[in-house]
Amino acid sequence: PGASASEAVLVGTAKQNNTTAGVTLILKDSDFIDLASGKITGQGAFMGGKLKTKGNMMLALKLEGVLKAAKPAAKL
Repeated sequence: PGASASEAVLVGTAKQNNTTAGVTLILKDSDFIDLASGKITGQGAFMGGKLKTKGNMMLALKLEGVLKAAKPAAKL
């Protein structure tokens, strides 16, 4: 049971993946590392102007859960 195409995390742009992005997250690489490592929260990054979104905000709110689920496997 994998994620449906509408719930998948894809590498590259939506155009490169021949799909439409549900949400686009815009942030610096260093801020993403801080977010993924837990140094900052998604809400803190957004409120501090470090994270901008385009599209479905409800999908953006799922980012922290995705990062937490991936954290044990990630070596940051």
